[in-house]
Amino acid sequence: MRSVISKPNVPIILKPLDESDMDFFYAMYSNQDIMQYIGRPLTKAQANKQLHETIKVMQTPDPHHLTYVIVHGDKQDKIGITGLTWFDQNNRGVAEVGIMISPDWRRQYWGHQSKKMMISAAFEDFKIDVVYAFCQINNVAANAANEYLKLLKGRQIKAGVNQQLSQEWSIEKSSWIDSNFR
Repeated sequence: MRSVISKPNVPIILKPLDESDMDFFYAMYSNQDIMQYIGRPLTKAQANKQLHETIKVMQTPDPHHLTYVIVHGDKQDKIGITGLTWFDQNNRGVAEVGIMISPDWRRQYWGHQSKKMMISAAFEDFKIDVVYAFCQINNVAANAANEYLKLLKGRQIKAGVNQQLSQEWSIEKSSWIDSNFR
């Protein structure tokens, strides 16, 4: 199983998704407000199936995606979900980062901090060379987080389940290391 991702003096950790996260996973993936930028909300049965499929993939030697629950503070509040997806199993140097933050925890920069931790882990722990992020152009918070983290703005494309106009963002490992956001 994958290990927890943490940084000194940061009150959140990224904990690998496991079966104990089912209720939170369902709450996130069934929430229309969260899913408006991702796809259709899931039913309980769909969420249960997706959680178990995700855990199964994460347990393989070279998973094509990793999913983490964002946990905050001493009370261990679950505040979001983040992860990495590799575009191509044969090219392990390129991956996409994604994040979902619970509405109760938005506008507190935990999304920024979580994405920063996931990108750092991508470069340091998973040996990725380039990280991409895609978000709908009307997802103001996600675009602001990408800009704040100094990701490079790329092309606009129709992407995702909804085929909405999305903004491509990316950053190379060499640019990340040279930045003050480590």
